[in-house]
Amino acid sequence: MSRIGVVIPVHNRPGMVRDALDRVVAQTLAPFRVVVVDDGSTDHTAAAVESWVRHHSGAPVELVRQPHGGAAAARNRGLDLLSDCPLVAFLDSDDLWPASFLDRALSALVGRDDAVAATSDRVVIDHEKRTVVNKSSVNLARDAVLHFLQKGADVTSATLFPSHVVRRLGGYPEEVPTGHDSALFLRLGLEGRWLHVPGEAVVIRRALGPLRGEEGRIGARFTDSQRRWMEIREDFLARFSHRLQVEPEAYSSGIAGQWRLAGRQLRQAGLIDEAEQCFRSSREWLADPRLSLSRLRERSARASG
Repeated sequence: MSRIGVVIPVHNRPGMVRDALDRVVAQTLAPFRVVVVDDGSTDHTAAAVESWVRHHSGAPVELVRQPHGGAAAARNRGLDLLSDCPLVAFLDSDDLWPASFLDRALSALVGRDDAVAATSDRVVIDHEKRTVVNKSSVNLARDAVLHFLQKGADVTSATLFPSHVVRRLGGYPEEVPTGHDSALFLRLGLEGRWLHVPGEAVVIRRALGPLRGEEGRIGARFTDSQRRWMEIREDFLARFSHRLQVEPEAYSSGIAGQWRLAGRQLRQAGLIDEAEQCFRSSREWLADPRLSLSRLRERSARASG
C-alpha cells in the first residue's frame, strides 16, 4: 500500500489545528506520516500541538517549527520532510476531513499513472455569513485547468497528490503571498489527469478563526486579493494558453466574472480608479476574448524581454 504523508501548515490556530488532527487520526486509512509545520506562530499553537501529540502517543504526528514565511513555505517544508511518501495531502488547519477521505482518494489514484491529483467534493461553511455551499469537483475530471480559470483553486484540503508531480514543478511558489495554490494547480493541471473522488465532502471552514480568537485566512488580509488571484490566472494564460485544449471563448465569461468580483472588492475598499481598471478588463474579456489573450501575451513578452 502506498505511503501517504500529510502536511498541515499552521499559524496562530491552536484550537482549529487540534480539530484537524483529530480528523486525520480518525481516518479509516491511516496516513504513514503527518507533519505539522508551525509557521512562526506567536501564540501557544506549538504548545497545543505538542500537548496533542503527547495525548496521542501512537499517532505518526510530528511538529516542526520555522520562522514565519507563509503557507507556501510551510507546505514546501512539509513536502521536503516527506521524501519517503509517494503520496501527499495538504490539509489547511481550519478544514476537516471525513473519516473515509484518504481511503477514497487513494482508491481513485490506484492504477492511474496518468493522474496528477484526486479531489473530493467540498462543503464550504462561512461562519461569518452563516452560509453553507456544496461544491462539486466533478468538473475537475473533465478539464481541471478550465475549472481553475473559471472558479478558482480552493481544493487544497480536498486533494491527494502523487508527491513527485508536485516536486517536479518546484512545489508551491513562495514568492506569491496569496493564490499560490492557483499558481501551482494551474500548472499541475497541464501535466496529467485530475480525478474526482466521489463520496462524503471535505468541510472547508471560512471566517471561523476570528470568531474563535484565532488567525483568519490568508486572502482576508488583502483588500485586493481578488485582483491578485486574477493576475495569477492571466500570467498563466500569457505563458501557457498555447497548451490548452480549448479556445479563449471557453473561459472568457469566467475570467470576466472574476474581474468583476475584483473590481467590486476594490470599490468597496475605496480604490475607485483601480476598481475601474478591473471592470474594464472584465468588459474586454467579454467583448473580444482573443484580443484580450493577445494583449496578455504581448505584455508578458515585453516584461520578459
